[in-house]
Amino acid sequence: MDPISGDDFVKARQNGAFEDVDYINSNFTGYQLFLRYNTRYGHWKKRIYVSKKFKDKITELTNKGVGW
Repeated sequence: MDPISGDDFVKARQNGAFEDVDYINSNFTGYQLFLRYNTRYGHWKKRIYVSKKFKDKITELTNKGVGW
C-alpha cells in the first residue's frame, strides 16, 4: 500500500479519486495498491487494480483510521 497524502490527495480527490474516503478521519490520506520490484535498472512500481469488494474494504478501513 502506498499512501497518497497532502496536495497529491487533494488533487486526486478533485479529479474523482477517493470519493468515499472520509478525509478528516483519514488525515487527508488515501491508499492505493502497488507492486514494487527492483531490477538492476532501478526501482519500479506498478498499480494493482482490485475488485470493488476489496476496494470497499480498503476504504472502510481507511475511514476507521487504519494506516498501512
